[in-house]
Amino acid sequence: MRDDCQFQKGRSPSISSKITVQGAIITNGEKVVRGVEGNDLNIVCNTVSGIPTIKSFMNINGLQFQRVGNGSLTYHFKPSKKDNRKTFVCSAYSPLLDNPLSSKVFLDIQ
Repeated sequence: MRDDCQFQKGRSPSISSKITVQGAIITNGEKVVRGVEGNDLNIVCNTVSGIPTIKSFMNINGLQFQRVGNGSLTYHFKPSKKDNRKTFVCSAYSPLLDNPLSSKVFLDIQ
């Protein structure tokens, strides 16, 4: 299953936009990124858009990361048991989008 949120305005592929979370899987109807306690974990949000001024955000552990344009945002950390079932959100905004793109994902820390 693919983990993405996609928007396409009209029929022009140049305005098509999507946001994905690398390595996310669907478990019990929820998007999940798995990790192991004490082992390095990278959370990567990817934005691909025909809109050059699209702004991407990642909210995790009370921190917000941002970039403008296509590309990825990466958060690197060593998870603990306390991180299990925490959520993070990857979002993308632009005045050209009717609605922001968003992908909410849970952490599954073993």
